[in-house]
Amino acid sequence: MNQTALHSVVEAAAEKAGLFLVEIKSSADNRFSVFIDGDDHPTLKQLTGIHREIEEAFDREVEDYGLEVSSPGMGTAFKVKRQYHKHMGRDIKVLALDGKEFSGILDEVNEEDIVLSWEERVPKEIGKGKVTIKKTERIRFEDIKETKRIYNFK
Repeated sequence: MNQTALHSVVEAAAEKAGLFLVEIKSSADNRFSVFIDGDDHPTLKQLTGIHREIEEAFDREVEDYGLEVSSPGMGTAFKVKRQYHKHMGRDIKVLALDGKEFSGILDEVNEEDIVLSWEERVPKEIGKGKVTIKKTERIRFEDIKETKRIYNFK
């Protein structure tokens, strides 16, 4: 199957459904896993519709292939910038290329970077005890190795 053609069909079908393409994985035995996301969680009906559009675009009589269309799992790392926009105001964990880890609320997403904020307990400057302060960190996309959403089940 032509990867470029598949990519075009998937992007068009996802956009028509109000969703976006995250990633297409392929294997040597012509199996394709297509990951679709949206600003809201994709529904089964939306994913099924995209699957049908792909099947209609590629003839199984001409080429045999396996196809799976799904949304990224809960623990899956972000693959495209649009996923950052989807998770604005939510807790995320960022692993930087230099090994530093940051966890906090995603406050801002720009073309070049993101801004995280979190509260931290630090010792008082004078006297005993600790005080809570708000910290922020601006992280450039080029410095990010991996980003994942943090799910708190309370």
